[in-house]
Amino acid sequence: MAGVSPSTEGVRTELHANLRSFVARRVREYADDIVQRVFLQVHRALPSLRNTDKLHAWIYQMTRRAIADFNRSPSHHLEVATGSADDFADALAAVVAE
Repeated sequence: MAGVSPSTEGVRTELHANLRSFVARRVREYADDIVQRVFLQVHRALPSLRNTDKLHAWIYQMTRRAIADFNRSPSHHLEVATGSADDFADALAAVVAE
């Protein structure tokens, strides 16, 4: 990445791995999406950070909030059909026929 020092890139890579692990323990399938959202939020909000000594705590707080937002969101809750494939095919055919 242009303009990013090797030490900064190393910190970012390590932080990404740690956050990914942190999120994956709580939300398995969507961990990468949540971490990407957190990094975007961090990038946007970084100018408002007052105390750089608390950077990691600040990022982890943002991550916890992103996980909570994700869990509250109905968009990731998928309905799974139960029953036989024939029952599902019949139900699908009835919906399509309408």
